[in-house]
Formats: sequence, C-alpha cells, structure tokens
Amino acid sequence: MSPFAHAALVFSYSLAAALAGMRVGALVPALDGAAMGYACTAILFLLFALAHEVLARRLALSALRAELIDVRKVERARESQLDHARREIAVLRREVQESGGVNDEMELVRSLLGQLADRIGERLPPPALGIPAGAPDAGPPPTTLDSLRQAIEDNRVDLYLQPIVSLPQRRTRYYECFSRIRIEDGTVLGPDQYLALAEAEGLLTTIDNLLLFRCVQLVRRVRRRNRNVGFFVNMATASLEDEAFVTPFLDFLEQNPELSDHIVFEFGAADFRQASAAAQIILSELRQRRYGFSIDRVEVLDLDPEWLAEHGVRVVKVPASLLLDVPESRLKATRFRMALDRNGIDLVAEKVESEPAVLDLLDLRVDLGQGWIFGEPRRSREES
Repeated sequence: MSPFAHAALVFSYSLAAALAGMRVGALVPALDGAAMGYACTAILFLLFALAHEVLARRLALSALRAELIDVRKVERARESQLDHARREIAVLRREVQESGGVNDEMELVRSLLGQLADRIGERLPPPALGIPAGAPDAGPPPTTLDSLRQAIEDNRVDLYLQPIVSLPQRRTRYYECFSRIRIEDGTVLGPDQYLALAEAEGLLTTIDNLLLFRCVQLVRRVRRRNRNVGFFVNMATASLEDEAFVTPFLDFLEQNPELSDHIVFEFGAADFRQASAAAQIILSELRQRRYGFSIDRVEVLDLDPEWLAEHGVRVVKVPASLLLDVPESRLKATRFRMALDRNGIDLVAEKVESEPAVLDLLDLRVDLGQGWIFGEPRRSREES
C-alpha cells in the first residue's frame, strides 16, 4: 500500500471516529457530552488504527511472501544455469584434457614415424653401381626398404579394423586392429608383406608402438559414442623385452587407466607360452593394471585353460578349420570350449568364411566369430 493510501485511510477513519464521538456526546448529555464524545472519538480512533496496523502488516507479509517466491524462482533458475555451466565446463575441461592427450599422442606418433624412418634409412644399402647382371641377391631389394621408409615418412601407416561379432546375433563386440602401409604407387602392404622385413631389420617394436598409439587415438574418439566395444592390439613379446619401448609404454598406460576397459593385447600362442622372464614381468604389470590378453595363432588344441586364466588371458582365437575339420576335432573343440568357459575365457572362431561354417560353429556353441563373412579389415573411418 502506498503512503498516500495510508494517509487517506488515516484521514478517513479519524473523521469517522470524530463524527461518531460527536454523535455519542449529543446522545448522552447527562454524562458531560463533550467529554464522552472525546473519549469515544479516541477509542474509535485507536480501534481503527489497530485494524489499520493489522491490515497493513498482512498486506506487507503477503507482499513479502510473493517477493520470496519470486526470489526462489530466480534462485532456482540461476542454480539451473549454474549447473548447466558447470556441466559445460566439465565437458570442456575433459575435451581439453583429452585434446592435450591426443596432441601428446600425435607428437609421439610423429616421433615414432621419424624414428622408424631413421632406422630404415640407417639400414638402406648404398646405391649399387655397376652390379653385373646375374649377381646374387644379397637381401631385400633396396627399393622395398626405400618404399617402406618413404611411406613412413609420409605418414602412410594406416589403421585397419576387422570386427569380431557375437553369434548368432552378429553384433560387433570387438575390433581387431591391423596396420597397413601404403607405398607411393598406392599399393597397400599387409603385415605378411612387411613384418618379416621389419623383424629382420629390428623395426617391429617401433611398429607395435605406432599401432598402439594409433589405436589409443581411436579409442578416445569411439568411447564417447560406444563404451561397450573393445579393441585387440597385436603385439610381439619381443617388444616387451625392449626397455626403450617398455618404459614409456607402461608410463603411458599408468596415466590412462581408463584404456584397460577397451584394449586387449594380443599375442601369438607360442610366443606367449615361451615368453622370456623379462617379458613375463611386463605381462604381470599389465595384469595388475587390469589389462587382458588374447591368444591367436593356435595350431593345436593343447592349451591349458587354467594356466591361461592365471596369466590374464581373456580370449583365445582358434581357426574355424581347426574346430570343424572332422567329427573328432569337433568333439575335442567342444571339450576345449567347455574348459575355457569354466575358466572365464571367451573362444573366438577366426577365419570364418562361409555360412555352413557359421551353422557348424553355432552347433558347437561358439559365441564369437571373426572372418570375411562378418566383415573384412577396413581402414578406420576416424582417420580416413
């Protein structure tokens, strides 16, 4: 209520009290009408004033409640805006951190590419001048090493992915990561075309390192959309014996513990069983960091599932032909699969090439499959 309204109200009830008092004084002249009139006027004025005060306080309280409600609404709106801003800041902070991580990894990749190219360059023989026709071949043709070096210098080492699917749904559960090298004429070299040369020239560790960091970059991007997919990264146990590789490798994994939910390191069966004492120490450290292992290149179903489980193996990959060739092998495969199940190890049938083979694998209750029928290795779209 405005001051003018208060003044008007006071004036109104003062006038009413005076008129009422005068009226009472005129009605009772025997009791000194003037005194009675003044007394009645005062009493009525006080009653009107009290009513005025009560009304004013109620109006003030009502206005205060309305104001508090508005303040609460504004406060809630600001809290909502603040929460939204905090979420955006958290997302930005995470993206900045991940961006910083990706930048660091890109620097590592560039360093590895340079290191790999330098190593190849050191091993390139000088140009042969005047070599007579029919001279014996002294090793890999220089053009092969030179093409490999040039492809690495030009960052033409690509990441390829092949799905590993659940059966019978054929839903992608994992991807296996492969490296492919594109030489200058556009030819894509698979591992079978350059790994022997890389191993002979002492380059395998650096290629493993490069593949790992490429896969990590992919995991960082993919896990924002799908946290349930995993990636198999092939490694040689010889890499685990290389101190120049192992130290930064373990440091990197220590700084990125979330990668253990997405990356499975894959080794050849024979290499894993015959790993040196130095490699076993690194494998143990990987297990402590919650990383699991996959075994491939299985030639005979003579693996000990209990031993594998104790050493951190989560997946065993067996060629479909080894599981399905003859009835006797199928019976042995069933027993092998059941033994793996008891030890919490998944069996993947790899190199599955036909629908009849898929049906036979379902009869064996194999849960995972890999092969061209489910998807050929394709270059990662993330880096295309």
